[in-house]
Amino acid sequence: MLDALPQSSPTRHLRGLLVTAGVLPRRDENLARLELRLANTLQQLPPHQARVIRAFGEWHVIRDARRRAARGRYTALAVDGDIRDIKAAVDFMSWLDTHEIDLQDTTQSDLDRWLVDHSSCTGRSPRSSSGRWPATSPENSPSPDRPRRTLPGSWTNKTSRSSSGAA
Repeated sequence: MLDALPQSSPTRHLRGLLVTAGVLPRRDENLARLELRLANTLQQLPPHQARVIRAFGEWHVIRDARRRAARGRYTALAVDGDIRDIKAAVDFMSWLDTHEIDLQDTTQSDLDRWLVDHSSCTGRSPRSSSGRWPATSPENSPSPDRPRRTLPGSWTNKTSRSSSGAA
């Protein structure tokens, strides 16, 4: 019943009181917040988007969140990141609809174009099936003020080392 209400501070406080009094069972509130957000998001989507986002949310995002929660490592910040991942997936599906591209016809070029256009608003890179992709950061990209990193000497080829006098 409480989960059907907007998840405001008073609602969360009331739930906490009811849990403390033994009226409601304890649960991982961070995980519950993610599950509720996904359920609410799915209700607002057209059926063809909801089907894809449900699979992504349940099999990738929530499944991983449950594993982390079981180890006691699922924090409020982790929830925020997972919610952003779901929002990015919804935004991508909406972008596909706007550009009249079916998901099964999506090319790498389409994904690259969306990533370039939306990288500043998502703040994160999309997930891969094996987990999170590392977000791009200033230290990972070259700039005029910072030269590109080079491999350690043991990884350079022998001809470049021998031409510099090192054997």
